[in-house]
Amino acid sequence: MKKMIAAFTIILVFFFVSLVSQAEVSEGTYKVKAGDTLWSIAAQYSTTVRAIQSLNELTSDLIVTHQMLKVPQTDTVPEKQTEASQTYTVKAGDTLFSIANLYSMTVDQLRELNHLSGNLLLPGQELKVTGESSSPVVPASTGSDSWLTEVLDIAGRQIGVPYVWGGATPDGFDCSGFVYYVFKEAGFEIARTTAEDQHARALPVDSPQQGDLVFFENTYKAGISHVGIYLGNDQFIHANDGDGVQISPLSNPYWQEKLEGFGRLTESN
Repeated sequence: MKKMIAAFTIILVFFFVSLVSQAEVSEGTYKVKAGDTLWSIAAQYSTTVRAIQSLNELTSDLIVTHQMLKVPQTDTVPEKQTEASQTYTVKAGDTLFSIANLYSMTVDQLRELNHLSGNLLLPGQELKVTGESSSPVVPASTGSDSWLTEVLDIAGRQIGVPYVWGGATPDGFDCSGFVYYVFKEAGFEIARTTAEDQHARALPVDSPQQGDLVFFENTYKAGISHVGIYLGNDQFIHANDGDGVQISPLSNPYWQEKLEGFGRLTESN
């Protein structure tokens, strides 16, 4: 009888440890909003800043609006997911993507909320949206350089845009098309070229600053084959095949191995 009780106790302990282990590794996702910090997000999910940094391979506290973060999954639904809907009036030039980004939603969520089957929008049309409108946040260390702030602002707004070979619009980007679009929208005219051409036009730098280009080689082909925009603090933003526009750490073993160097665009480039 004692052996049976001992065996049953061991089974219960194993089952409990298994449940705890599953709870520890279960993950969800959180889309960064204007004003968020790693501390505020950690508090919302009853975890620690270090835990979020570890889940997302972050080496600093740098985050930008619309960035998708892995967070520990809990049974408690954060308040942001239960926000009541409100109304947005479509303006000329609006797209489903721009409106979704403004309210920290996905295009699919916006479509579902408004029972839309396509992308057609008309000025004056009223759409249901959730949450409060936000403007993109750029790293606090951008300083007073308004041009740099504009570049990082525009780049951050594209997070989540899908990867499209040859794409250079918010409907889809490839890596060089993303760089071209961001700098063009910030008022910096550069040619729509490949990553290899952008590398040839950029001035090499040994001590990169925010807004510099970061180049990689031997990814899908030999030689310079990928480009992104350096954010500082070991991170860069880029359009990555299969994942779309995202922020990645340079310390990631894959990118570290493929890193070729940094370059700076100037008016003469």
